[in-house]
Amino acid sequence: MIDWEKRFPMFGLTRQHLKDAGLKEEYIQLLDDKDMQSISTNAGSLLLANGSFTDAITFAAWNCILGTKLDSNAHERQLIEDGLDKKETEKQ
Repeated sequence: MIDWEKRFPMFGLTRQHLKDAGLKEEYIQLLDDKDMQSISTNAGSLLLANGSFTDAITFAAWNCILGTKLDSNAHERQLIEDGLDKKETEKQ
């Protein structure tokens, strides 16, 4: 009999993908292999829904980090830091 609900990996996700998507190393280091598997599974579903790899892994990673690892202000702090980094780059 065929198991119609059996799941299969959709793609390989690395911590480098998260870094390339803009997450800071300090947050990525909080993620263990179980977290990474969860992020990969969730990102795969999001990717099918909206088609953006970067958006899918970023959303799935923050969902995991904020859900289990950090307070709810961490994402806002990173967005502020990213904005400041961009302003500094534009000035140069």
